[in-house]
Amino acid sequence: MKRKFSNRIIAGIATSAVLAVGSLSFTAINAIADEAVSYYGLSADGTVISGTATDYIKIASTDTAWGIAGKETWYVADGNFGIGTTTNPLDLKGNVNVILKNGAEVFVWNGIAGTDATITFYSETENGGGIMTIRGIDGIDGQAGGTESMGETGTGKSGDNGSSAVDCSSLVISGGQINVIGGSGGNGGNGGYYTASSFFGNGGDGGNGGAAITDNTKVYLNGGRLNVTAGRGGDAGVNTYAPDEERDNYNGKPGNGGTSVSGIYAVNGILNVNKLDDSDAADTSGDFKLLSVDGYENAKLDIIGKGTAKVTDGTVIKTYGDISVAGTLSVDNGTILTNGSITKTGSAAQITKTNGGVIRRLTPAYGIGYTLDYAGGKCIAETGYKIKLSDGNTLTDVAAPDTIVSESNRLNIVRSGDGEIIDDSEPRTNVMPYCVIANNTAETTVTDGNVFAVRGDSSRFTFALNDPDEYRFSGVTVTDADGNAVPDDKYTFDSTTGEFIALLVDRNLIVTADASLKAVEISVTDSENNPVSTVDIGTDFDNGNPTKTVSLKVKVTEGGSVAKYRVVKESDLNKASGAITDTSSFTVSYTAGNEWGTADDGSSKIANGETATFTVKPNSNLAAGTYTEDFIVITDRTAYADASAGTQDKALARFKLTYKVEHESDGKLHYSDLTGHYNLCKNCQAKINKENHTFDVKTANEDTLAAPADCVNPAKYFYSCECGAHTDDTTLVFESGAPSGHKFGEWKESKAANCEEGGKEKHICSVCKAEEERDTAPLGHDWNDEYTTDVKPTCTQPGSKSIHCSRCDATKDETKIDPSGHTFGEWINIIPASCLTSGNEKHICSVCCYEEFREIPMTGHIWESDFTVDKKPTCTEKGSKSIHCSKCDEIKDVTEISETGHSFGEWTVFSFTDCTAGGVEQRVCSECGFTDFRNVPPQEHQWEDDFTVDIAPSCTHSGSKSIHCSQCDAVKDVTVIDATGHTFTEWSDNVDATCTDKGQKTRACTVCSYTEYADTDINPDAHLWEDDYTIDKEPTCIAEGSKSVHCSRCDATKDSTAIPLADHIYGEWETIKEATCTEDGSKKHSCINCGFEEETVITADHVWDTKTTTDKEPTCTEEGSKSIHCTKCDEKKEVQPIPANGHDWSEWETVKASTSSENGLEKRYCFVCGVVEENELDLLPDEPVNPGDHDKWHSDEEQHWHIDEDGNKTDVGNHEFRWVVDKEPNGTEPGIGHYECISCDYAKFPREFGGKDSPDTGSDSLALWIAVAFVAGGVAPITLKIKSKKNK
Repeated sequence: MKRKFSNRIIAGIATSAVLAVGSLSFTAINAIADEAVSYYGLSADGTVISGTATDYIKIASTDTAWGIAGKETWYVADGNFGIGTTTNPLDLKGNVNVILKNGAEVFVWNGIAGTDATITFYSETENGGGIMTIRGIDGIDGQAGGTESMGETGTGKSGDNGSSAVDCSSLVISGGQINVIGGSGGNGGNGGYYTASSFFGNGGDGGNGGAAITDNTKVYLNGGRLNVTAGRGGDAGVNTYAPDEERDNYNGKPGNGGTSVSGIYAVNGILNVNKLDDSDAADTSGDFKLLSVDGYENAKLDIIGKGTAKVTDGTVIKTYGDISVAGTLSVDNGTILTNGSITKTGSAAQITKTNGGVIRRLTPAYGIGYTLDYAGGKCIAETGYKIKLSDGNTLTDVAAPDTIVSESNRLNIVRSGDGEIIDDSEPRTNVMPYCVIANNTAETTVTDGNVFAVRGDSSRFTFALNDPDEYRFSGVTVTDADGNAVPDDKYTFDSTTGEFIALLVDRNLIVTADASLKAVEISVTDSENNPVSTVDIGTDFDNGNPTKTVSLKVKVTEGGSVAKYRVVKESDLNKASGAITDTSSFTVSYTAGNEWGTADDGSSKIANGETATFTVKPNSNLAAGTYTEDFIVITDRTAYADASAGTQDKALARFKLTYKVEHESDGKLHYSDLTGHYNLCKNCQAKINKENHTFDVKTANEDTLAAPADCVNPAKYFYSCECGAHTDDTTLVFESGAPSGHKFGEWKESKAANCEEGGKEKHICSVCKAEEERDTAPLGHDWNDEYTTDVKPTCTQPGSKSIHCSRCDATKDETKIDPSGHTFGEWINIIPASCLTSGNEKHICSVCCYEEFREIPMTGHIWESDFTVDKKPTCTEKGSKSIHCSKCDEIKDVTEISETGHSFGEWTVFSFTDCTAGGVEQRVCSECGFTDFRNVPPQEHQWEDDFTVDIAPSCTHSGSKSIHCSQCDAVKDVTVIDATGHTFTEWSDNVDATCTDKGQKTRACTVCSYTEYADTDINPDAHLWEDDYTIDKEPTCIAEGSKSVHCSRCDATKDSTAIPLADHIYGEWETIKEATCTEDGSKKHSCINCGFEEETVITADHVWDTKTTTDKEPTCTEEGSKSIHCTKCDEKKEVQPIPANGHDWSEWETVKASTSSENGLEKRYCFVCGVVEENELDLLPDEPVNPGDHDKWHSDEEQHWHIDEDGNKTDVGNHEFRWVVDKEPNGTEPGIGHYECISCDYAKFPREFGGKDSPDTGSDSLALWIAVAFVAGGVAPITLKIKSKKNK
């Protein structure tokens, strides 16, 4: 096994302490090392982790926690024992390392848990045998239902769920054996029973099994062995008291099994994720995911569980070692890359690949698996390997360098697959030598290119020119296989010899030698051989003037000749492709006579210093003006189709031609729109001499009318131009004539007058709707003769009345109405009196619903004089009777009634006797329905004298007859009756022949109605034309339809008629721009057939709410306000004041009694705002002291006393208070209470208590209450509700 070794000595873990906030307690972990302990494990990359631990803690059966938060700690498990002193999981903190000594077997009963903790297990030696088992807490069994119990108490309780075994940040197995088992669910409790009513309670449900390892825990298997088992569900409770055949009806539900583990990063070791039931194919408790890992050579992973290991969701696992599978390995939309083996152990093992799942070989290391034949230019695969070609699919043993086409898809060496499990598919890249490919062109050729080059080597070959007389090397283009340019320091190129040298090859190369024409000079001259850049070919070519001849002189500055020069308009030439499209207004031609000569290949050539000519003729009917045309000279060897040609100017020469065209005016002004007027050319009718209109002529007629005269303005007319056109600009108008004047209607009231304010009236012009308005006088009050009741009096409160104005809300002479008093109805029985308890009744005021109650005395038992039958006796069971109370369910003198015996009726036939078997008779009890049976003996056959027809013969089938027994269904002497045959009517037509179909005739049998059919011949003239047209083609909004009269039998038509275009069918409106309250929006809808769009304006407007909104709530002293709001913006209207509410006063309460020498004090407060109002009470008059008043207490706020016979104070003392609750607090309101003296009757002002913000000051001062509330930070209003009665 290829492994890296890392030796570590674990030392220096000092005793640590954690100071808890708010106390001075410490938690200490003592490192106890009896001896140095070796450890051994593997990391995920195969590195051996080994060393010796000297500072560690021995694991003990009393442990409740391992580790220190944020620290790394070491523990040693030695011996055989269990850990489980509490009902909670063992608490993990920090990074915990556990060494399992050889032979150790430790059982952690209640699981381990730690939110941010990790735990790693090591063995003592490489093949150490220490074991730790971690089990979750089992759920408690449900309690059984009670005996002689019904309902909830008779039903078994459900078992508790099992808990998880491991719940931490990560679990790492580097060595040793770890068993993880989820807690089992508790069993459901059995059901109870209740004998008297035959009740059987249901059994409780079983608890669910716990997870072995939670989804929060990352699991790594780097070495050793990991066994994982989910917690089993608890058994369902049953009812053992129920009858055997009914017991299944009272079973609870079994608990569900827990989960094992969601996913594992498994590289090396033995992995056993158990199914709870190996025989159940639907059991998924042993299923888990293999998560992405990078393995190493010679790693070995044995998956021995019978569940399914899944590689899914795009997971990629790379393993260079071996994998064995005892259950199922499912590669579903995942990938396994391996250089080891993947094998199945056992006949039940399966390896599946679905949804693009792949198992394929990894590429071997660089330089392994192939050899190069430099002389033959070949790459040869070694035994056990294949060469994967660049097309992505083909595998071969030998490849040439020209098979590589791109840098990202090169040749690769792959290990051969096993054909069944491991595919021969996509390997890694960059394992082959590089290729250098020479690219031949039309001008260059290379024969010794396309070679292999190992990284860092050089490579060379030489290009040759195909036509060295006319071409030369102009450089070299070098790219990688993806078209990216290669830096020029990676190669050299000799433009004289064509030799290319790749200096240090580090990629695939494609090399192209660039060649260009040898230098050629082209000049354009006039007839005197003077060079020109612009040629003016004359004026006015409108009427076909003669053509202009321009001479070209071609000069070749190097040897050889140049073929096929062409003169083209530059805009006609596509410089990327070389294509020429004639867009010129010229007709261009040139003459290539014998002076051009003939080349060896048959193409026209021109010798050095010779000239050629071409002619130019413009097209007819051009608009007046000066025209410019740019021409260039090119050769057919100009390579415009190169990739870079579109950006290069490869013209050999260029010049410009100009010419001028003039027109002759017809002398008349014409116009077709408001942009201007013009003349026409006499020759070509072209529009010339265009000018803008000048609108300065006043012409008043119907054509120039802009607006007719109205009530106050004369008519307006548009200004005109001298050409006759007039403007439509409403600002360029003049007035002419006089206004028409107003036409007012009758005066109408526009605002009604009221009692105190005058009104208004107006009249309106029927033409322009102008208005005139004037005032009207007030009406004055119209007082009613009778009083109107404003507030109705109630049973306890007075009302009021006043004289009202009939027009408005004004009133006068307000008068009080006395209270009406209660109007009680009849007494109503609420709780009837019974034999043993008293009742209750009430009567209600019909006006205010006030209720008054009184008690009804109990009645005592009233026994009936005769017995009542409680249970009627039956034929077989006794009954009972007793004396009943006529008012309740009480009974006495219970007496038994004897059974009655059956009352049978007459014997009747239950089953009839026949000739071969006897019958049965029955009789039934008329009381209970019990049936008594007896047997009747059989009788003999009674044969009839004549035959009976059993089956009548028909036209086509024979019948039968036999001798019957008159007593039963027996027959004898069965005889066949022959069929009678059909009796047909004459043939008759029942379907006429048509233009497309044959007709039909029939005849029927008069006996059995069998019908026989035959065809009649087609009648080609028997069309049946429909009464209405049929639409052959539906019209649309863009195309007409058609209709015709159809034959209802065939496809014949007549009278074909066109159907006009249909209207557009619009879809739903689509808002383009939402309208706001102040700005218009827009919307459109489209025709669903042709797509035509129609757009319209969405008018801006407020959306007013249908109800008013309170903007400011009124208080006791300040008025509020309300208004109607726009639901889209903050605008509001109809703002109205809300009157102040006024104080809601409590009743006056005396807080200090008056005496004959000192004034008293009373207070009241507002229930809403808490304002307190005080009132001083009058002095009491001096009264003689009665002898009986000596024992009466007198008091003020601080003291109490008695008055002796002489009027002097005696027994003076300070108050001693006690707290008295007047009203208990509830969930929504505080309570109310007060302090009163324990000696006298003096009581302090009541206050609230038990509220959320209520202070407990003991003060009767409301001001102090408010002060305490603000000091405590309370801002809620203080409300003291002392009595329900209010004084406004």
